[in-house]
Amino acid sequence: MNRSISLIVGPLMGTVLLAGCTTSTADPTPLSAMVAPSMSLAPTGSAHEVSFSSSVASTDKRTTAAGPHGEALYGVVLEGGSTTFDGKQATIDMTVLITYVAGNGPFVGLMTITTADGSTLGLTMLGKTVASADTSDATFESTLTVIGGTKDYANASGSGSWSGSRKKSLGSAVALNATISLTS
Repeated sequence: MNRSISLIVGPLMGTVLLAGCTTSTADPTPLSAMVAPSMSLAPTGSAHEVSFSSSVASTDKRTTAAGPHGEALYGVVLEGGSTTFDGKQATIDMTVLITYVAGNGPFVGLMTITTADGSTLGLTMLGKTVASADTSDATFESTLTVIGGTKDYANASGSGSWSGSRKKSLGSAVALNATISLTS
């Protein structure tokens, strides 16, 4: 008698394993023996703190004003800059989604750090902006969480934060200072 074919999809890997294919009447293969191996995303090194500073400026922005006096602003701001990261020259690219009222409010986004050798580190940002009444003078606070990376940061994990300020209107340069506890 044929047993039914069990199809197990390995999490995160998309691995397909056919198991339990037999004509024997013996007990079926235990589930623990049928689980496909998965890639470990666990870091292989020890944690070290990486601090960096940059001046990032808007490379593009797509924002919309709303409200009776245009006091609400929402949209996407793309920013870029350069820095020294983990002892290497690097660029920073940020995609930031904003939802501001009178220049104040939350933002979420992505930060990609690319070193001169092509290694990348991707991070999520979750923060808030506090601005003066005319919105030209603003401060920023944000958490950072490592998504992953390539080359030197292929097994990276960690988290940190950044803070910064700008002295002119939205889109002008932001001076940022960041620290990440990085394991790679």
